Parts: sequence; C-alpha cells; structure tokens
Amino acid sequence: MTKSTIVVDSARGWWIVFASFMVHFIMDGITYSMAQVFLEPMRKNLSLSRAAVSSIFSILPAITLGAGPIASVLINMFGCRAVAII
Repeated sequence: MTKSTIVVDSARGWWIVFASFMVHFIMDGITYSMAQVFLEPMRKNLSLSRAAVSSIFSILPAITLGAGPIASVLINMFGCRAVAII
C-alpha cells in the first residue's frame, strides 16, 4: 500500500511571488531611472559631457549582469547557501 499526500495550494506561495516581483520592480526602477533624474544636474555640476556622465549610469547594470557567470561558478563550487552568505 502506498500513502498519497494531498498538497494544498496555499496563498503563501503567491505572496512570495508578489514580494519578489515588487523587489525586482523597485530595484530595476531605481537602477534604470537614475540617469533620468541625475544626468543633467551631474553634467552641469561636474562640467562633463553627456556621454561621460551616461557611462557612469551604465556601469551598474554592466557589473550586475557581469557578476552572473562568476556567481554561477561559485554556486556550483560551494553551494547556493554559502555564496549567498558571502
């Protein structure tokens, strides 16, 4: 005889999905809208060209996306929990 287990779909999982969505929505919004807010004031105060100031705002997404392969290698070597703690 085998025992069957009944899995009840609870709302807790959907709250976690919603919270994750909100974190990504807010963080990506901050990351990608900073140039819209600070580009002209920084350009005027630092007396730099628009291209020079814009490159500052492209470094953050580049570092974030470039860290993915490095994190993948570390996770495969040490595990997700150890890498998350670091």
